Amino acid sequence: MTKKLVQVVDIKIPAKVKDEIDLDSVELTERQKLRLVGQILQTKDFWMIYTMQLLSISLGYYIISTYKAFGETIDVLNDDSYLTLVSSVSALFNALRFIWSGALD
Repeated sequence: MTKKLVQVVDIKIPAKVKDEIDLDSVELTERQKLRLVGQILQTKDFWMIYTMQLLSISLGYYIISTYKAFGETIDVLNDDSYLTLVSSVSALFNALRFIWSGALD
């Protein structure tokens, strides 16, 4: 990983230090940052992650927009306070998804 980053942004690092470099301490110039972003945008992995997130968010918006219409079609569920409770709980669990995914990483 370190060698790839060093090659991508053309950082001049002495050969002794290359194996011991801490990526958090590397400071990039604006030109190097723009070049790195440009190269990231050209990778297949970036676009795959971007597409998955876009589809996930779109599905979430679709579900949010249709749960009320679905609830109105069934007499037992046709209660605004119940639908609000269900949507609030689902939003809470949706927010916990980010915590869970961070824990997995």
